[in-house]
Amino acid sequence: MLTLDDYRQHVEALLRAHAITATWTTARVRGASAFANSAARHITCPPMIDDDTVATALHEIGHCVSEPCAGPRHYRDPDVTDWWNCLACEVSAWTAAIRLIRPLPWSRAMHHKLTRALQSYRRRTPGHVATVRELDVLASHVTYYDHWLGRVKHELLLERHDHVKRNLDLEQKRETTMRADEFAPEEFADIRRTRPASVLAARRRPRHVDTPTECNARLDREIALARAEVTLRKERKTWG
Repeated sequence: MLTLDDYRQHVEALLRAHAITATWTTARVRGASAFANSAARHITCPPMIDDDTVATALHEIGHCVSEPCAGPRHYRDPDVTDWWNCLACEVSAWTAAIRLIRPLPWSRAMHHKLTRALQSYRRRTPGHVATVRELDVLASHVTYYDHWLGRVKHELLLERHDHVKRNLDLEQKRETTMRADEFAPEEFADIRRTRPASVLAARRRPRHVDTPTECNARLDREIALARAEVTLRKERKTWG
């Protein structure tokens, strides 16, 4: 079972991998509890004590590894002079946070933190209409369930592959044991005359084991059914 230490170690590994330094403090600077300096590759965050603060740290790392604030969809809020508030940068940083947390799971509490932060920016920060649309999708439950289904699919795939590998190893061990127990050639020739060929063939016939391709096909069908069920529930909630 995953613990908070697993997430802390993962975040620290990300900081080392991307050459980012961090200051962990509960002090607020000009009203902000967490912020990133992309140019200096430095983040300031509260200590990681729960899912909210882990998501915050991942978000600030996302600012350092995302695209620079330039282009038609990036627009700095002119009413905010203390900070560089850009709706497109916030969407990019949270998108990167979800990507960076893998292979660890993105929890529901982390997604609630993302939703609260993005909705706050949406209310007070102007942005491109396409960016606002992207924000709405990212902050919705659909994004969380897509990530959850992708993680479940990955875990099931690993489990199926391990199952197939165990079966193949078992069949190989059985085949090795059978070869070691075989009669000498002249003795086997005498036995062959007294036993039906079907019996001898059945002795060597391996049991069918699902291949990874068959596992993937079955898993894709299961995921499609799960997605359809989630969509149906959302539609019922919307129109019910």
